[in-house]
Amino acid sequence: MNQFRGLSIALLCLLGPMAPAHARIVTLSLTVTVDQVAEEDATQYKPGAVDHLRITYDTRSIVRSTHRGPIQSLSHFMGNRWMNVEPADASILDLSSEPYALNFVAAAVHGRPIVVVFEAQTRRMAILARPDFHVLIAGQYSIDPKPLTPSQIAAPPARAAMTSP
Repeated sequence: MNQFRGLSIALLCLLGPMAPAHARIVTLSLTVTVDQVAEEDATQYKPGAVDHLRITYDTRSIVRSTHRGPIQSLSHFMGNRWMNVEPADASILDLSSEPYALNFVAAAVHGRPIVVVFEAQTRRMAILARPDFHVLIAGQYSIDPKPLTPSQIAAPPARAAMTSP
């Protein structure tokens, strides 16, 4: 079921303006500038490295009075491919002012069990190891408010090869 949902979202994102009028899926690019790295991840990450992520949301789910709503997907570019993290029901994308902000917590398995956390107030992201929740990596995140085009969605992130750990 989750694979079908992810594929459906990916297809909607790729179709962009060619999608039916009722499909209003938007994909935004995120970057995280890593400033904290656990010793166990020092071979994979270095302070100053830039991680590339993207989120999708449906414009119909954004509450007009608050300009906030849930995200449908979060993907992290690792190993030259996009790795999906299933958002929790409580994820909130705040589009009320720039820079945009994201509140997000989700458990995932990316080679090992982790928890991914985005905090809106400080605009920080952390990846925590399970089961003890120590910080593996953390850093400041930034959401580009300009939606990605279908060709940008289909391609690897710009500058990923230059900035990936």
